[in-house]
Amino acid sequence: MKVSLEWLQSLIDIDQSAAELAEVLTRGGIEVGGVETANSELEAIVIGEITSLEQHPNAEKLWISKVNTGSEELTLVTGAQNLLVGDRVSVARVGTILPNGLLIEASKFRGVTSEGMLCSAEELQLDKSFGLERSTGGILILPADAPIGNKLSDYLQGDSVLDLELYPNRPDCLAMVNVAREVSFLTGASLSLPKWAELTNELRDELALPVPANLDIIIEEPDLSWRYAGLVVEDVKIEPSPEWMQKRLKAAGVRPISNIVDITNYCMLEMGQPLHAFDFDKIEGSVHVRRANKGERLVTLDGAERELDTDMLLIADDKQALGLAGVMGGLDSEITQNTTRLLIEAAHFAGVSIRRTSRKLGLRSEASNRFEKGINPYGVVATLGRVIDLLKELGAGRPVALLDRCGYLPPLRQIEISAERTSEVLGMDIAGEEIESVLKRLNFAYEQENGLYRVQVPSYRLDLQIEEDMIEEVARLIGYERIPTTLPHGDQTQGRRSPEQEFRRRL
Repeated sequence: MKVSLEWLQSLIDIDQSAAELAEVLTRGGIEVGGVETANSELEAIVIGEITSLEQHPNAEKLWISKVNTGSEELTLVTGAQNLLVGDRVSVARVGTILPNGLLIEASKFRGVTSEGMLCSAEELQLDKSFGLERSTGGILILPADAPIGNKLSDYLQGDSVLDLELYPNRPDCLAMVNVAREVSFLTGASLSLPKWAELTNELRDELALPVPANLDIIIEEPDLSWRYAGLVVEDVKIEPSPEWMQKRLKAAGVRPISNIVDITNYCMLEMGQPLHAFDFDKIEGSVHVRRANKGERLVTLDGAERELDTDMLLIADDKQALGLAGVMGGLDSEITQNTTRLLIEAAHFAGVSIRRTSRKLGLRSEASNRFEKGINPYGVVATLGRVIDLLKELGAGRPVALLDRCGYLPPLRQIEISAERTSEVLGMDIAGEEIESVLKRLNFAYEQENGLYRVQVPSYRLDLQIEEDMIEEVARLIGYERIPTTLPHGDQTQGRRSPEQEFRRRL
């Protein structure tokens, strides 16, 4: 899980650096494998100043510029028409590889050799917000205070990204809101989460959407899908998503595609609930959650035709398969530039089923990774609420109806924990007040009676199942370093074969 520091700061009030947060999380049991800088691919790009600009003698639309890069003056040929003498620009010297993979080589333009290249924001894969207004459609022009000779990456001071190495027991941290919660538990910083992060069923009433008159959802395998909800959206406008959303998706390692696809990916990363958008006009009849028929085939979004078996869970309409549940959608129902109506899916699928399908087909995705580790069924409709907010904010479509089929919601788990048992397991004295302090930091509801704490575990913490799990929560929040170090002890005996081993040896 790649966590953008800038995105995290929008969810929680923190001022620590990425390195400091990495230390805090690792000490709290969430290992951080490394910290990256979002603009690290721009380290070879330097800031230069145009000292002269002349029209190419043999080409009417080309300019010959002299550019001071601090250590040398380069001759660069460009066709851009937005440059002036004195402009601060981004320069890629010979041998530089741009973020789009282009290798810069010395090139001759009508008899004049260009010793590198002046770069645009698009070529550097930067937001259009960077640079002066004259940068639009041409070379990236930086403010006059941009230091000549410095690396562009240092000047831009890009977003930092923490790479979390999560174990299967912490699927909750595959969601930005839960990473923010973890940081809050460990630092005491105040949270500012979307209201939908509470995952309460009461939020369903706030959606105020009718049940669609022309859609039914039939869950044929209730053991493999506890809940399936579909949001109908009309007046869809397919266009690029805003720069802020693209920036956060890129930091998380997800390629921006379009506003609709980006919204589904953004909400998955933020809330932890995978989503999928179908072209509603390509669905015939009802939506079925069923097993594939033996020998049934489906062309997935990657263009590959796949032969399915009866162990695989499908999303289908009355006539054909629409997608592999929890893994990848089908090509025939994908959204296109001509799409005007959507069905956005949010569902619970059994992790074992998704894992088997993914392995058999050799097909993994961000969605399947989350379903395999366990999805919180309480978050299905709440995540669609977040989708609705973003659809309205971006003007991407008009939500008109919502259908929620819920066959089973597991009861919220209760775990009992005592100071006596906690002290015994950790090998140190833990007072009841310390347990209460930990439960309050975790924002877990609890009741206390005769030294026994009955804790209400929130639905997003699927990993907390027994008393020892709660004891581990106490240990990591008070600090593992407080657990005393002891050496193993016991009676020493001479090593020898057992009578049976001796008999076998003699035999």
